[in-house]
Amino acid sequence: MNTLPKINIRDLRERLQKTAPEGDRETFVARTIRFFSIYVTRLLIPTPITPNMITVISVLVYLAGISMFIFSGLREQLIGVGLVYGSIILDACDGEVARWRKNTGFVGSAFVEPFSHDVQYAFLLAPLAIGVYIATQDITILAVGFAGTLAKLLTRFLQVRMDGLMSLQTSEQLSAMPSNAKPKRESFIRWLYWIVNRNIFSSVGMVLPLLVFTLIGRIDIFVWMYAIGFLGILVLQSGKKVALINRVNKSI
Repeated sequence: MNTLPKINIRDLRERLQKTAPEGDRETFVARTIRFFSIYVTRLLIPTPITPNMITVISVLVYLAGISMFIFSGLREQLIGVGLVYGSIILDACDGEVARWRKNTGFVGSAFVEPFSHDVQYAFLLAPLAIGVYIATQDITILAVGFAGTLAKLLTRFLQVRMDGLMSLQTSEQLSAMPSNAKPKRESFIRWLYWIVNRNIFSSVGMVLPLLVFTLIGRIDIFVWMYAIGFLGILVLQSGKKVALINRVNKSI
């Protein structure tokens, strides 16, 4: 079992958070997550809990939280928001614990972490749509939730396929920019897309809109907004990938 030496929170932030993949490019919600996560990380470091185990726990907490939206009561839904927020805190802790233990393994970063996000996206809209359907008997919302979920998962699948294709390329000019890399601001549209995608349509960014629409009692609008957003992102990413594939074909 690892023991935690005398080290204060500020030192932990310097060592574990400023070296995070996002670094100083964290979204607004992510900054609030990091504020709390370091305290949880400090408690987890001396324990035998591994980063992958923390990831699994975060997914279970997320599923418990999002499932609360099957119920129509405000109290249950606010508990759901709290659990979802807590799951994101744990999602930050796994990387912080891994960096402390110098255990940033390939399996965790290349499979466990992205797969946990796939699970979250797969179950994001379903409980919300079911809850709205139970309350309104509007079957359309079920179709909207399904379409949004399918669009998001297809977008992630598309990125995985493109990563596989680009890994076969050795030329620097054919290297794809990582999907989470902040684009240069010369292209305003591209920069704006990055801002909206990271701050609203990511697994971290969605928690604030979820809270807002919960408080006003319009989860149906949340489902519609994210379904349309995910479909739009799928179309944009598909066009981008087609253009990239054409450049690859011309270079062969």
